Amino acid sequence: MTHPPDAGKMVCRHEPKHPNAVLYHVCKRCGVAIDWKPCMACDGEGRAHTGGKCYVCRGTGVDRWEAVP
Repeated sequence: MTHPPDAGKMVCRHEPKHPNAVLYHVCKRCGVAIDWKPCMACDGEGRAHTGGKCYVCRGTGVDRWEAVP
């Protein structure tokens, strides 16, 4: 998949190149800096109210990744 160099015009479902990196994430598809948006169902904690994994984010706490402005 190729992307135009302008991050504002990309159509990319961003995913981190190194998902365990704490401070800085780079999209493995298009190379732009990305940041995570917390899952609304579990407030980004990754746990359901029952104590198990959140069924929406599958325990990641991440709803989606977006390009850093």
